[in-house]
Amino acid sequence: MRLFAKCTNRTPLRWPHLPASSFSLRASAKDRAGAARALEQALVAEKLSIIPDGKKFLMIVPNSEAANVNPHAPPAKASADNGTKSRQATPVLGGAEVEPLPDGAIDMRNADVSQVADICAMMLDRKLDDSERLPAAATISITTQTPMTKEEGVYALETLLRWSGIKLVPEGEDKLKAVPVAQ
Repeated sequence: MRLFAKCTNRTPLRWPHLPASSFSLRASAKDRAGAARALEQALVAEKLSIIPDGKKFLMIVPNSEAANVNPHAPPAKASADNGTKSRQATPVLGGAEVEPLPDGAIDMRNADVSQVADICAMMLDRKLDDSERLPAAATISITTQTPMTKEEGVYALETLLRWSGIKLVPEGEDKLKAVPVAQ
């Protein structure tokens, strides 16, 4: 997945319940795009669907789940400098500006859903209501491949949580509560 992410320059949103598998691949490619095609073919051969989601994400899901996912990544914000700067400040709550999250800023490997929910809540400037224990679920793995806005980072984490059966809902002014979602 990491090599596929590098070759596609997109962040994979990996279905949390993918069975552990490995495969050997023997291919030659002249460039990154060719390597990405070879890796995509290998993933498709493993009965996985690769679904583009906006300009920064690829959903990697079992074929059996492809019809159930809903790609709806936030649209990429147009840069006022017409691409002359590599980073642009992004407006957030209260009119303050922050730099986009750099590539690799979200790097979780086999993270528990409660950890992911807590980080997502922090990104939304809220606190997670931990009065109820979250149900045990598959672990979540994600490493962002490109710089992204806070909104895009939250979208990625909320998508992975939803696929794990968890939805974050507002509770009062400054809290979020994790509730089970019907799969």
